[in-house]
Amino acid sequence: MSDTPIKLLIVEADANGRKRLKDFLASDQFRKYEIHETGSVRDGIEAYFTWSPQCLIVGLDLPDGRGLDLLQAIRTRTGAVAVPMVLLCSADEVAIRAQAVAAGAQEVLSTDRASADNLGWIVACAVERAARLKLLDRRNGEPKSVTRQLENDLKALGREIEVREKAEAELRASNQRYQSLVVASAQVVWTTDASGLVEDVPDWRVLTGQTTDQVRGRGWLDVLHPDDRARTDETWSACVQSGSKFETEYRVRTRTGEFRTFAVRGIPILDENGTVREWVGTCADVTDARRALEMLRERDEQLRLALTAGKAGTWRWELETKEAFWSEEYCSVFGLEPGSIKASFESWFDAVHPDDREHVKATVAAAIEGKQDLALAYRIVLPDGSIRWVAGRAQLFVDERGNPVRMIGITIDITDRKLVEDALAESEMRFRHMADSAPVLIWASGEDRKCTFFNQNWLRFTGREMEEELGDGWLDSVHPEDRDVVFENYTSAFKSRVAFDGEFRLRRADGEFRWVLNHGVPRSLSEGGFAGYIGSCIDITERREAEADREELLERERDARAIAEMASHTKDEFLAMVSHELRAPLNAILGWARILHTKSVGPETLTQAIETIERSARMQSNIIDDLLDTARITSGKLRLEVRPIDIAAVVDAAVDVVRPAADAKGIQLLRVFDPELDVITGDADRLQQVMWNLLSNAVRFTPNGGQVVVRLERVDPVVRIQVSDTGKGIAPEFLPQAFNRFDQADRSSTRRHGGLGLGLSLARYLVEAHGGTIVAESEGEGLGSTFTVCLPLRAVRGPVVPEAHDLPGVVMSAIPHDLGGLRILVVDDEADARDLLTTLLSGYGAIVVTAASAADAFGSFTAATDGDRFDIVVSDIGLPDEDGYSLIRRIRALEPEDGGTVPAVALTAYGRTVDRVKALSAGFQMHVPKPVEPIELAMVIDTLTRRPGLRVVR
Repeated sequence: MSDTPIKLLIVEADANGRKRLKDFLASDQFRKYEIHETGSVRDGIEAYFTWSPQCLIVGLDLPDGRGLDLLQAIRTRTGAVAVPMVLLCSADEVAIRAQAVAAGAQEVLSTDRASADNLGWIVACAVERAARLKLLDRRNGEPKSVTRQLENDLKALGREIEVREKAEAELRASNQRYQSLVVASAQVVWTTDASGLVEDVPDWRVLTGQTTDQVRGRGWLDVLHPDDRARTDETWSACVQSGSKFETEYRVRTRTGEFRTFAVRGIPILDENGTVREWVGTCADVTDARRALEMLRERDEQLRLALTAGKAGTWRWELETKEAFWSEEYCSVFGLEPGSIKASFESWFDAVHPDDREHVKATVAAAIEGKQDLALAYRIVLPDGSIRWVAGRAQLFVDERGNPVRMIGITIDITDRKLVEDALAESEMRFRHMADSAPVLIWASGEDRKCTFFNQNWLRFTGREMEEELGDGWLDSVHPEDRDVVFENYTSAFKSRVAFDGEFRLRRADGEFRWVLNHGVPRSLSEGGFAGYIGSCIDITERREAEADREELLERERDARAIAEMASHTKDEFLAMVSHELRAPLNAILGWARILHTKSVGPETLTQAIETIERSARMQSNIIDDLLDTARITSGKLRLEVRPIDIAAVVDAAVDVVRPAADAKGIQLLRVFDPELDVITGDADRLQQVMWNLLSNAVRFTPNGGQVVVRLERVDPVVRIQVSDTGKGIAPEFLPQAFNRFDQADRSSTRRHGGLGLGLSLARYLVEAHGGTIVAESEGEGLGSTFTVCLPLRAVRGPVVPEAHDLPGVVMSAIPHDLGGLRILVVDDEADARDLLTTLLSGYGAIVVTAASAADAFGSFTAATDGDRFDIVVSDIGLPDEDGYSLIRRIRALEPEDGGTVPAVALTAYGRTVDRVKALSAGFQMHVPKPVEPIELAMVIDTLTRRPGLRVVR
């Protein structure tokens, strides 16, 4: 560390900034400093010449000027080539940095790069460089003895620097700091011998990364840009030859590989004989300065073009000297040739329109007095007498004492804009008159979504003032339930800028909320930009009410049509079901009747025929009775014959009727009767009909080996009858429909159990006619069911007159007897129907094999071998689990050699046209409805099997 402190003057306006610099310098391990500080240009000049500091650290902006002003004042008074000054400025002030270097400052440092590590280095380098430049400048004209003395001083200074650098080199990364400093300062001091050859330039090596050997001689030219190398060499050689000053610019490749532009200046140093002894010069990086100047030129040109295109001109007015400056564009705005008149306040004021002068003069005076910027619009009169509108804006500048010193501004020709504004104002007035006279509610909004206008009809409707509605105030009148949706739709439309519609409730002045239809469309500026929305609202309350009424009527009409369609569908299903249920027993009756006409019927066959006919006739009679009873109930003609009855005897009679059917299926039928039962009043036949329906259903839906239990007990004030079974049960979703007419849980053609779905409906009506109730219970399918009837002990409705019915007779036709040798597969789930067809076709000589289901039939069909294959299939359609349609499709899927083309006849009680078409489409050749005529069936079989005509025996 040197014991002699460096005298340092800090000139910085900010006291905190001065303290920060002193703190950095206090941490320097290698130097001591004697510091003097001040905060203005004036005080800085006085301190410099009074105190004689070795170096200055000067801020760029000072209260009474700039740091460059201080630098210029020192150079002017001392005549020094260089001043040991470090100028502080912002990193982006490229032009200032270039000016500072050109003006003689040794270092320019960005304020954000000043630190404790580098500030001492920078000060030392500034002192050293200033000393070297000063010495070299003096050598050029001083006597030899003085020059020698200065050389000795310079050598001593060099030794001191060498000692200092050696000590500082011991610190880690010091060389790196120095390199960074050179690169940051971007200024190189160089010397050559008289012939222009370089021995070594340390700063150049740091900048470019060349070694000493690479720099020596003219090796420094190797890092110049190839396009600049030859020109620079030629210029330098010419200056060395002539001994004239060397000034040029070239691009240098730095150690980072980047090319940067340097301004180079070199001067010859002469000895006492006037001979060039050596050359001394500097290289300053002006890359950023050139770029900045180019940008300034471009911006100036752009500004000039913008001013010309915008019919605008700039001006300056010095308030103290009354001097004025007008740009060429300014003169053009006022219709003047540049330089035709003297620029002054008076010349400008004379051009102001007489009617506007008082206002303009007062506005300008107020701006100056209030130390405010100026903004005004006024008319001017051009030399040709035409009138134009202009707008003026200016910034007022004050000195350090706060006194106004100048005004700089711009004046723009706004005549066209004024004409447009006047036209818009007139258009706006017309729009408001039209909007206020319109019979709808009209609104308008700006591009910021805020509403700016509502017509008088809107204000009268809501009973609010314009100020209350503007912006988003109109939302206060929207129904709270609609507000969020309306605001969301409104905002969404603004984002997409498309037309929109919406309906919401708006509160009228009387407090009633009315439905309105809001329609908005985007509006555009004359140049095409988005300007907001304009829209209208109309009251649609009455229309919505009418639409609601119409929708209610349409809904009723749809419901009525659905009910009618359901009724039509139900009717079709019911007719098909009735056809099936009536034809099934009728087929057995007619078939057995025709068999009885033959002479070959034995006693056993005769007994079977009579039993089947009787059973089928009874079944058909029950169906007809149910249909008639339903008709009587619908027409209100059903009556009860009321008399005292023994309810136990009635239930016993019903049990006895269904017992044979239960025994046939192995079903255990149990009776659990209360011994203490009173005689009740009622219609015994109808109550027996109720019990028969419940018991027959229980037996029908209970599988073989199951159980049916009948309980009869007195539970005051009723007699309760329960029929429980272990059968199929009822699905929970069907329970509520169990007592509806024509409703059945299984309506498909694959259902296992027949019936019309009338039994339970009749039972409920008859029970309720006796003043009782009937309910159905079931845990679900497969878990059985329980039906409970409760009859009051003393409650019966009016008497009834029973009606009698006769069954029609049947006539047998002649039966052919020659189908010998044909193997026929008969498929029907009804045993009587199978027996009838077996007897009938066997009588013709055919070999008949029967099956009760489609699965059994298909098994028998596929099991047949070549010698016993079936010649024809006769199948019912309504089969359990799998219907006849499915069976024939499975057969038709077989190969021809496996019987896939065998003839087939659909023999079914489903006799509608649609059933016939469906049968033929499935694969049957013929559709024969039940009851079947034997001769017809024989002819069909003969035709399909291609046998000769039949011989009829009478």
